[in-house]
Amino acid sequence: MNAQGLHVMVDALSSYSGGARTYMRAMLPRLGKMPGVRLTVLCREDQREGFGLLTPSLGVNWLPVPSRVKPLAARLAFSMGAVPCGQQRHRVDVLFCPTDHSPPVASCPTVLMIRNPTPTWRTCAPWSPGRGRRGKAPCAR
Repeated sequence: MNAQGLHVMVDALSSYSGGARTYMRAMLPRLGKMPGVRLTVLCREDQREGFGLLTPSLGVNWLPVPSRVKPLAARLAFSMGAVPCGQQRHRVDVLFCPTDHSPPVASCPTVLMIRNPTPTWRTCAPWSPGRGRRGKAPCAR
């Protein structure tokens, strides 16, 4: 942590609709107002309004990302390469990745938020190495 407080960078590129956008809209102003926290958000111009980042008084610094970083492959490439470089250049203390992926290497602690593990979880049946499956458990839907 530096003399200006804890510097948190949020990689918001993949938070573009639905619950992810709602979460960012609620979370960013709260983090920006926390004493001792400097907040930097990486997102495209077309995401700013959805996140409520049009008002500079929120205490949130916005780092613009080129509009061409919109398709999934471009977002992942940017998040895996440019985000760690930007994190170093801006002397970030914590990198927050709220959308299920983070850079494989970063020079600061990284917080990865997994909001919905269901797409990657194929079965809800309990399993253990010694016994294998114990029967199908109903999945909550």
